[in-house]
Amino acid sequence: MSKRPTINRIWSINNSTSRRNPGNNKYGQGWVAEIPTYQVLNYLQYKTDLTLLSLGERGFFEWGSDINYAKGALVWNEADNTIYISLVASPDKNKSPDKNAKEWSKSSIQISRKEFDDAVTKINSHVTMLGHTNPHKLTPKDIDTYSRVEVDSKVKGLADDGAAHIADKNNPHGDTAEKIGAVPKTGGTYTGQIVMGTGKVFLSDSGKESIGLLNGGNYILNASCMLGIDKNGKAVHVDATGKSSILVDESNYLNAKLQHESSFAVGCPDFYSPLISDLNIYEGAGNCEFKRPSERIVDGKKYAENIPVYSYGSAHGINLIINDAKNYELNDSIFYDKNPLVGIKQYTVNFNINFNSPKEDLGNILLMSFGLAYAEGSLCVEINNNRKITASLNKLVKVVSPDLSKYDGKSVSVSIRRSIGDVLHIYVSGISSGSSNCVNNRGIRKPVDTGNNTFFINANSTSFSKKSFGVSLSSLRVWREALTDEQISTL
Repeated sequence: MSKRPTINRIWSINNSTSRRNPGNNKYGQGWVAEIPTYQVLNYLQYKTDLTLLSLGERGFFEWGSDINYAKGALVWNEADNTIYISLVASPDKNKSPDKNAKEWSKSSIQISRKEFDDAVTKINSHVTMLGHTNPHKLTPKDIDTYSRVEVDSKVKGLADDGAAHIADKNNPHGDTAEKIGAVPKTGGTYTGQIVMGTGKVFLSDSGKESIGLLNGGNYILNASCMLGIDKNGKAVHVDATGKSSILVDESNYLNAKLQHESSFAVGCPDFYSPLISDLNIYEGAGNCEFKRPSERIVDGKKYAENIPVYSYGSAHGINLIINDAKNYELNDSIFYDKNPLVGIKQYTVNFNINFNSPKEDLGNILLMSFGLAYAEGSLCVEINNNRKITASLNKLVKVVSPDLSKYDGKSVSVSIRRSIGDVLHIYVSGISSGSSNCVNNRGIRKPVDTGNNTFFINANSTSFSKKSFGVSLSSLRVWREALTDEQISTL
């Protein structure tokens, strides 16, 4: 890069006699055929050097009345040594910028960076000052307002007046229900139609009980259940899940009965023994045998009492006595030479049970085994005198009934089902009381042959209580299929 020439060297500055201005007309015409004189050339170079020197000294061209400035143009004003910016296009040429504030404005370009930073710092400091700093030292009177003490006093006065008015329960305005267009709580008559914006009339403060419109119907609502007439004019009940059921009346009873009763019908069981007065098998095949020891052991003593097998005059069924010794031979047992559930995974077992002893958790009272006891896939039903019944598959998958104490003194129906999806269920009085998944368990295996008969039901004590207990069993039924909830509800 070349070094610039010295700007303050002015051509012909010391020889004014050798300079001659050719005039404005010649400037407009330019050179034609003549050669400019040395005086004209000296003048032109002199003028150019002076203009460049002025620009170098000031940084901007000086303002002149001979220039038509554009909007946003920057100029140096020699009158006040200030840089101005044009606010309009073609400002007045007859007024210098310092005399024409309407069309010219001082430019911020002439302040230093330090001055700019100092100004920004002061502004930011002022902006971030909190109200309590009061940099201008203003007083409430300066801004024509109240002091805090005066405001607090006035607010307290209003608050006191408001509190006194609120506490006045003597109807200070003398209002009546009639004056405000309302019906008094003592009763009255609305002369026009009343429309509830919510579409409901609430019957309690909680809003859980109401009468109103919903989905085009009219309903009585109690908590999450509804009773009413739907948009089609049908009387319906809507449960907590939103499921709607048509109420049965004389006009639709027959159709409703025909539609649903088939769901509750139960076919004949594959095995059925009433166990009321004998061991006859009413449904199924094979032979049953009842075994009872010749003596009982109670409190460690042997008794040769003749306890009836059946409670004659009662529908409780067969009496199964448990001695206080842990020996199958000293307990009542039923053997059956067939097993209706061998090889299948879906079945239903139902029986009635009645407890004959005080409630006490003293080991198993009754064990029913369908298949090899406690083997893989076999169903075992354990009935304990703590009033709970346990259904299990090979002792791994278990379902326990709730406490059955409320049924003391009467028989209660118990159903056990292994259903589609491999789930073991237990039902009490037709109501589901629990379930457990039994995936990967096989079907019921054939029990071990013990001669002509196989183990079926055993009154089995696992207690060291030295006491004897008993239960009554009746109406034992077995289906080689998983009955539905509806069907079990009728058993």
